[in-house]
Amino acid sequence: MDKEFELDPALQEEPGFNKYQIYPSEPLEESQTLPVRGINKPVASLLTLAELLPLNYAVLATVQSASGNHVITALSFAGATMMTEIGGAIGSAKLIEDKTLNKPIAWAHRKLEKMGIGEEESKPLTDFVVTVAGGTVVMNTFKQVQNPERTRKQNKRYGILMGIGNSAVSGVGIWLATEGIYHPDPEHIAIGSIAVFSLLGAGRALKSLRKRSNAASELP
Repeated sequence: MDKEFELDPALQEEPGFNKYQIYPSEPLEESQTLPVRGINKPVASLLTLAELLPLNYAVLATVQSASGNHVITALSFAGATMMTEIGGAIGSAKLIEDKTLNKPIAWAHRKLEKMGIGEEESKPLTDFVVTVAGGTVVMNTFKQVQNPERTRKQNKRYGILMGIGNSAVSGVGIWLATEGIYHPDPEHIAIGSIAVFSLLGAGRALKSLRKRSNAASELP
């Protein structure tokens, strides 16, 4: 029979007491939190590595050669990109919080401050460009270097959001590219041009909207 632990009788009289729940031996201070459950380091490392490898492009080549359908190819590429980017966001968020990376991240942050570019975090549009160019692993590291106080929860949520956006843009980009290559007629060129300019216009509109919201928040 398992040994039973003695609990404080006063604790058992508290409303909502649950004998099957594990309680801390001492009250937690405001700066303390209970350990956060999540993936372990080996899994996080595999997810990070999978994002850094061009697995989505392998899916792109395989599906395109097998089906020859541009829509299916674009959707498959977007889906593969979303899976790897979300996995990379989750995995890198776990690895970044490891104590072994605290010193190099702090060192890089000090270097940025000396260059005068480490005082404020980058804007979402800049982060999205970094995500498209390097993926969620690079983007999360980029944000952590700017602000070493970022938490794993912040990096995971923000990385997932950027990864989803990257997969959508990537899918549209691949569809436009394949349509333009295999159907170089005026109709498809016009559709592609409209789509590209629409994406650029949406990006500028979001940037303008953010500037307005920031200006409004600074008003007394």
